[in-house]
Amino acid sequence: MDKTQSNKKAWEEVYNHKNYEVEDIVHALKNEEAPFLDEDLLNVLRDLPLENKTVYHPFCNNGRELLSLCKAFGAKGVGFDFAANMVADANKVAQETTINAHFVESDVLSIPDAYNGKADYLMITVGSLAWVKDLKALFQRFSKLLKPKGKLLVVDSHPVADMFAADDEDNYNPDHPNLAVNDYFSRKEWVSNDGMPYMSTLKQSSTFYDHSFTIGDLLNAMSGAGLVLESFEEFSEDKAGIMGVAPPKGVPLSFLLIAQKS
Repeated sequence: MDKTQSNKKAWEEVYNHKNYEVEDIVHALKNEEAPFLDEDLLNVLRDLPLENKTVYHPFCNNGRELLSLCKAFGAKGVGFDFAANMVADANKVAQETTINAHFVESDVLSIPDAYNGKADYLMITVGSLAWVKDLKALFQRFSKLLKPKGKLLVVDSHPVADMFAADDEDNYNPDHPNLAVNDYFSRKEWVSNDGMPYMSTLKQSSTFYDHSFTIGDLLNAMSGAGLVLESFEEFSEDKAGIMGVAPPKGVPLSFLLIAQKS
């Protein structure tokens, strides 16, 4: 089994043991203005002309972030994820809430060409980029999906965060959470079978593989795909919640960028 297929199997296993109910998502979408969206991303979205625009969301998980965006701003959404059970629930929630979005089962690098050149905006949310080793191929795919002058919005963990151990790692020192113990330039592959405890009751899963990258890797992949950087913000907030109860202080742990297709 290749690593993409292993990740797909692992995510589907984890989602089959999710520690929440789909009806909770439905309830929040029906009763809240914009649930499930990162606050810094939400502030950016409020300044964009999104009504009746098409927004793609690769790595969409169960669709709740894209559905939040479409409900709050009147956009049309298409989400993509390779986990079949997540996509099924996303379409179920879209139907129950009558939000204008639909979801497609596909690995991000294999999104059908029929979707090329039709997105006004492409949104990537926290915890996504590390799942694809080849960032150049990934950003080339993003660029092909966007219309000319379409915008890419990315909010994710900062590569600097990988220099610091989370509180469940062997090299974590609770007396020195700001101790950089990992090589920033390692491009390390992270391997785990922990069942994603933040979202699942599963204690052990099939193998997850994700990858480290540098800011240079990110920006070079983006510019090589014809995407021009408009803004880049860094935050001390651990948006992915991976650092545990005592995240390092005074270092960037997440970022938000906006780029436009040239």
